[in-house]
Amino acid sequence: MPDGRATLVDVVPAQRLDVSDNRSMLPRGTLRRLLLGLMVVVGGTYFVWRLGTFNEDHMIYSALFYAAELYGFLISLLMIFTTSRPVLREAPAPEAGLSVDVFVTVYNEPLAVVRQTIAAAVRMDYPHETFLLDDGNRPEMKALAEEFGCRYLARGHNTDAKAGNLNHGLAHSDAEFVAIFDADHVATKHFLTRLLGYFRDPEVALVQTPQDYYNTDAFQYGRLRRRRFIWHDQTVFHYVGQTGRDHWNATAFCGCSAILRKSALDKIGGIATGTVTEDMHTAVRLQKHGFKTIYHAEPLAYGIAPVDFGGYCRQRLRWGEGNLQVCREEGLPFTRRLTLPQRICHFTLTAPFLEGWHKLALYVAPILVFFTGIAPITTDFVTFMFLFVPYYASALINFKIVGGGFGLVGGTEKYNMARFAVGMRATFGVFRSRISFRVSSKALNGRLDLLWLVPHILIFALGSAALIYASWTYIFSAYLYLPLWLGLFVGLWTALNVYYAAWVIANAIRCALLRETDFAFPLRLPIELTDVAGRKITCVTTAVSSAKIRFAATLPEGFESDVALTAKLYVPRRVLEFRGAISPEADSEAGTTFSLTPDWCDPADRDALDLTLMDCGWHRRWNGQREYARGVWLPGGGYANGGWPPLDEAVRRAVLYRPEHSAAERFAILEQRGPNKLALWTYADARLSFDSVAECRDPATGEHLYLQVTGGPLDISSLGDLEEFRETRWPYRQLTVGDVTRRMEEKLKWAS
Repeated sequence: MPDGRATLVDVVPAQRLDVSDNRSMLPRGTLRRLLLGLMVVVGGTYFVWRLGTFNEDHMIYSALFYAAELYGFLISLLMIFTTSRPVLREAPAPEAGLSVDVFVTVYNEPLAVVRQTIAAAVRMDYPHETFLLDDGNRPEMKALAEEFGCRYLARGHNTDAKAGNLNHGLAHSDAEFVAIFDADHVATKHFLTRLLGYFRDPEVALVQTPQDYYNTDAFQYGRLRRRRFIWHDQTVFHYVGQTGRDHWNATAFCGCSAILRKSALDKIGGIATGTVTEDMHTAVRLQKHGFKTIYHAEPLAYGIAPVDFGGYCRQRLRWGEGNLQVCREEGLPFTRRLTLPQRICHFTLTAPFLEGWHKLALYVAPILVFFTGIAPITTDFVTFMFLFVPYYASALINFKIVGGGFGLVGGTEKYNMARFAVGMRATFGVFRSRISFRVSSKALNGRLDLLWLVPHILIFALGSAALIYASWTYIFSAYLYLPLWLGLFVGLWTALNVYYAAWVIANAIRCALLRETDFAFPLRLPIELTDVAGRKITCVTTAVSSAKIRFAATLPEGFESDVALTAKLYVPRRVLEFRGAISPEADSEAGTTFSLTPDWCDPADRDALDLTLMDCGWHRRWNGQREYARGVWLPGGGYANGGWPPLDEAVRRAVLYRPEHSAAERFAILEQRGPNKLALWTYADARLSFDSVAECRDPATGEHLYLQVTGGPLDISSLGDLEEFRETRWPYRQLTVGDVTRRMEEKLKWAS
């Protein structure tokens, strides 16, 4: 390697994912306003009526329960306001010649994690200088910076934690702009070019992007719909809340995956210190000084979400305590230096951490009703159903509308249960002068911390006991201590709470059992194995990481698998070669599942694979993974379900194709949409002419595909420009291995 630096390989092109694809399920239209207005009227009527339904023998108990209900309604009103005018932005092209520094903050994270982040930061396509800001002062980090040609800075102390580390970097920077990344957030190549154009406006001080994560087996993902649906508990915040806040110039700074104007930071005294959420604190100060803060709703970096329940809770606790600290330090929501909408938006951001007490009341109340026979409400069945059912139905519709297709009622309630105790504990942060900064866990294997699960175990146990006690009483006792309708209602309520608590416990146990130290991406990539005798087999992977590759195959007789093999892994725009030994893991209908541990001769190849995998946009689209749900359709400008076809209408598979005048096979994705509708995705230059394809084969089955064009050219799209993805209808058929040498009857050309 020249000059002792790592050789950087451009694996993934500067792709541009359309921000309306999987991101724009945003509520809008007249019908939306009418439905939300109806919800306000129905809710107001319900809460006025509820004032006359208190249990006169237990007024304090009834008042506390009423306050909990009312708090939830007020939070809904705040969300309606915050998300009333969502913004989807497109940045102009950046000016040439801007000076940019990229900061990667490090403390005690593993070297392998930081290496991926640094490799991605260095290869970004706009000219810049990368700084490794090491608050751990570790020799291996200094060596890593030298390997990649980064500037290394370390302090002799850790004053003000991450904020102090960033301010130390700012003191050594002369750039106009600084991009900030946590140690685990791997940036896409086009991060800078996608965002710097916003700074053509001299008043813009901050451009923030969503925080997204590549380890979708973490606790916050919940394993919904067998990995196809990768919704997590921050999805609504990033793709609905932040787009709404952007309209009011109240965008929240998330601490990484963002670019800031250095002169604006200089004006407010640098990154804010004194709280453990320096990000929100800094954004509030920028907005107080009249600067604009922008939100770009496109994930351009992918990090590590805390894997286990303990890590999840510790991260949310820091966020909650820090946000409440910021409210105290900056006088929120009463300060006059922010506009009223900005104050509302910032309070809405903090309110969920106060919600723990509200949720506690809703979890404990039905248990008390069953064990004591005392209800916080006195009314008859008809009146209750006439007023409660419309209110509850309108609240659900409101949630779906405000959620913009990203809101899941059941998923949200599961995570409300997961973090209610954390929220309760976080409220005490407003009274604490100093709180230690806890770095989020970057481990990819989990452990079980029972202390965080105690509240959920209690709710599960007491709720189950209450259901058993009530059932026994209603079946075997002649005295009904509650009206039957009320008992059924409270029973359903209790059963839901028990289910949510059980789900939290089960998900925590699932994450605790994760033992892999590297996240394996569920990707079907072609891989060719060659044994020492030169015999070859081509198959398809089931899971891929730079540390271990899994695939299912039936090895041919005589294939020597007990010695080191030579492997070729086909990824976009590159074939990665390495050696490794395979070992069987399990048998299935597809053959034996093997694991292969790569022995990388060149670290640049390992880096190339890591960066390809962690640039999640391309393979999430291929795998049909998405974060939005099918929203409520509103005619006249309501939801659009995005540009992805339904999963059951599309078949995507990896293929290897070989141009006629080339001996090397290349990777592409073949997508079938119906019997006569097909598209081929490649990572080739959009202007590359496919004059002839001599061979196209399915590596999983060995089946060769004969591509025949009639009635017009085939559109071949590049993943480098997905928003111009085009399709055409054309008949095709599949032939056997004996047809390999057959030429195409008509040539495949780029449709200009």
